[in-house]
Amino acid sequence: MNHQTTEISELEGHFERPSVPPQQGTVAAQIRHRAETQPDHPAVVSSGFAPLSYRELQYLIRDVRAALRTAGFSRSARIAIAMPNGPHAALAIVAVACSAVSIPLNPRQPLREIEMGFAALRPDAVLLAKGDDSDARRAAERKGVTIIEATPSK
Repeated sequence: MNHQTTEISELEGHFERPSVPPQQGTVAAQIRHRAETQPDHPAVVSSGFAPLSYRELQYLIRDVRAALRTAGFSRSARIAIAMPNGPHAALAIVAVACSAVSIPLNPRQPLREIEMGFAALRPDAVLLAKGDDSDARRAAERKGVTIIEATPSK
């Protein structure tokens, strides 16, 4: 089995300290600050993929936010994310969290458990990988939850 390791970090100790202390602001504000002050520094490092810079991460967040707003989802919308484990899932969780309420789900749960999660969490939409044929899709269809399909870019 091929395992992928994903790290979303500041790569502490490898770069200059940001001018904004890490304990202040939101995740989105911190990423935006890094994109402005350290645009080419790695923001996401994962085996099997080229590092993603803070600039690229900020562009991804901007694109996800625009897509959510165009689809009618505000920052208070609850977006469930049921993507296979890996760097794309991690990026989706972060990008949605910077734009709306991010609800990561385990896509390996059985249909009944996912439906119970939908009943408890009441997501406005669920983000799935394009063409995904999973229990999360079936649960969303059965519960009338809007499905958003993501196409990995890298």
